[in-house]
Amino acid sequence: ATPLERFVSDKCPWRWRFVLLLLVELGRKSAVDGFDILGSVRHLRMASEHVGMMRTLPYFQSHTSLARGAPYWSNQNEDFMPIVQHSPVWPRERWPPFARFLEEHAHVFMHELM
Repeated sequence: ATPLERFVSDKCPWRWRFVLLLLVELGRKSAVDGFDILGSVRHLRMASEHVGMMRTLPYFQSHTSLARGAPYWSNQNEDFMPIVQHSPVWPRERWPPFARFLEEHAHVFMHELM
């Protein structure tokens, strides 16, 4: 097996992503729930550094979601569909009609759930 095949078979892409996810979520939780801004900044900086390390690995070099350098833009869909444009949040112009319906009627759903 080539080093790249071994990297995939050992589930390394997922391991690298899990570390990224943990760092980002720790950063968010520190800021939002713990009001620890310095801790949040520390975790999010570590996440950015982790993205930088990921970008040096041959497996991730072609991943455009990592090219931005922002941890929240990381998208594992590129592993399975590398030629499709991916982003974690779609611009409203690209939303399907059902998504627009949900957005327009969110206040009704919220009222009925309360």
